[in-house]
Amino acid sequence: MLRRFLKARQWDVASAQQMWMDMLEFRALNNVDRILTDFHFTEREAFLDAYPHGLHKVDRKVGPGRDSVCSVWPEYEAFSDAYP
Repeated sequence: MLRRFLKARQWDVASAQQMWMDMLEFRALNNVDRILTDFHFTEREAFLDAYPHGLHKVDRKVGPGRDSVCSVWPEYEAFSDAYP
C-alpha cells in the first residue's frame, strides 16, 4: 500500500511518509475504520420510497437508469426523447 503513496510523490520518501501520516490522521479524525459498524442509515425509509427497486442499474453516462428515474419522478418523462 505504501507503494501508491511513493508513486504519487514521484518516489520521494519524505513526502510519501508525510502523505501516509496525513492519511492515518484523516482516518482517525473521521472514524473511517468504524464506518461499517457505526453508520446508521436514517434516511432509509425515504430512500426506499423514492427508489423501491434500489439503484443497481446505470445508463451509458453512468447515472441512474432513465427508466428508474422516470418511474419515480414522472416529470422527467419529458426528457425521455433526449436520452434514448
